[in-house]
Amino acid sequence: MAVIFPTEADFRAYKPVDPDVQAYYEIFTNRIYFYETSERDEQAPEVSALRKPQTVAHEGTHQILQNIGVQPRLAAWPLWLVEGLAEYCASPTTTRKGANWGGLGVINPLHMATIRDLHDPLSLQVQRRGREKIGRDPRMPLVEYLVTRTELSPTDYALSWALTHYLATKRLDEFLAFLEAMSQAPPLEPRTPQDHLAAFRAAFGNDLGKMDRSIRTHLSKQKKYDALPYYAVMFEQPIGLHVKRAVLVSQSPSMIRQWLETVPSPRGGPSHWEVLPYPTRTRAIVTAEQWLQGQ
Repeated sequence: MAVIFPTEADFRAYKPVDPDVQAYYEIFTNRIYFYETSERDEQAPEVSALRKPQTVAHEGTHQILQNIGVQPRLAAWPLWLVEGLAEYCASPTTTRKGANWGGLGVINPLHMATIRDLHDPLSLQVQRRGREKIGRDPRMPLVEYLVTRTELSPTDYALSWALTHYLATKRLDEFLAFLEAMSQAPPLEPRTPQDHLAAFRAAFGNDLGKMDRSIRTHLSKQKKYDALPYYAVMFEQPIGLHVKRAVLVSQSPSMIRQWLETVPSPRGGPSHWEVLPYPTRTRAIVTAEQWLQGQ
């Protein structure tokens, strides 16, 4: 069963969830919850159009996997696998008729933009009030970071998709054996991050640094997808007698969302932000810089 609210306001009035949650699967009721429209859709309509089929397929995957015996309900799966599988099955695509579901294993343009931005310092142009840290500590291997996570940030969803896509594409036999073993996990049996890491190493080997490099190589060869535009994000918030202003230029909606969660000051008033798409990074940067200068 799927419960679809007409608006985001109705969705959030029914059950308080984190502001970043756009939909969810409820294990105990076996229902998935969505909403149809949001005021935020108007601020980035192109991204909103892509996210709708992705969100439906993502939550539907959670529901299906927990009803056919692949993922036992209440079993302590690592979060990267839970969300990575859902994202692997949920990639959107753009057709002449608009955004649609792309199918299993299709390259996800939203996640590719996030991963590219995480590795490209020129993609983040944060000015004034310093640079907010987005993403993982680069000193820790990507795989170790993901496998031991107990919470996932918006950018972690992209990394979980990348790890799952690599395993399902390049190491399918080992991945299927790993899934079969995970499908036998008993419900309510606690597992620590180190337990998850040990199980991952047993399935795929100990050289996680080598796997990191293999994932980067795998992603660098993916060409058949529609790249996203560059977004200029303008943020402002009154703080006492002053106004905090900051900008971000990125192709990644996930990084934009995560940045917008970190940049507001708890001492300030209500914040306002706007997202504008551009075909090139230069045009997005010029817009952001002119806005900062008040032009």
